[in-house]
Amino acid sequence: MKNYKIIILFLLVALFACKEEEKVAPVGTIGSLSLNFDNVVGASDLKLNTDKYTNAHGDTFSVSLFKYYISNVKLRRKADQVWVALAESNILIEEGVKDKFTLSAITASNYDMLEFKVGLDSATNFGTNFNEDLNKSKGMYWEWNPQYVFLKFEGKRYYNATNEALVFHIADNANLKTIQLPLSQAVYPNKVLAVHIKTDILKMFDSPNQTDFTKVNNVMMGAEVAKIAQNYTSMFSVGKIEVQ
Repeated sequence: MKNYKIIILFLLVALFACKEEEKVAPVGTIGSLSLNFDNVVGASDLKLNTDKYTNAHGDTFSVSLFKYYISNVKLRRKADQVWVALAESNILIEEGVKDKFTLSAITASNYDMLEFKVGLDSATNFGTNFNEDLNKSKGMYWEWNPQYVFLKFEGKRYYNATNEALVFHIADNANLKTIQLPLSQAVYPNKVLAVHIKTDILKMFDSPNQTDFTKVNNVMMGAEVAKIAQNYTSMFSVGKIEVQ
């Protein structure tokens, strides 16, 4: 009888332990991705309002404002080349204000490509969700032509003893661009994969379409804006990668 009671007690303890385990999520199945955007001008860090730079055309300029939307982040799984869409994200990167964001609940695996869009998809661009980084107070929404500005660059061009304003506000869904960058890295369980991405302003005005600030210096729509948006593909590159 004593042995019988011991067996019953053992089974009850085991059953209770199983139920407790069922409440706990499996350990080591997900990780996180942190995207850190380092805005640069060629080999120099971007410094607002102080430093002067020279573009490929030979124009001397400074920058007073630089911000842009990053959205629809994906990773390509190395094993089967399947693109994995991550949590919905419409993040405003702004120099001096916000330069990074983190996406969690990513299945731990090897990935070989990172994809994101510069701008917002049509549903978001013309939608009515004005929360978080889509808030109109961020200064990226046109009331007069209801839609978002995807990228804003403002500064000055210097010529002899004078200077003139530089204003490039890039909008319109035709200028929504997809960026793909090689990754060759894994997302590890319970770790953060921190990817630093360089955003080079010089390349935004140079490759493949060179901008002459003496002729193009204040645009918001049209062919010149489309040419600058085409340059996004060379503007971004992967820098340092860390597992934290």
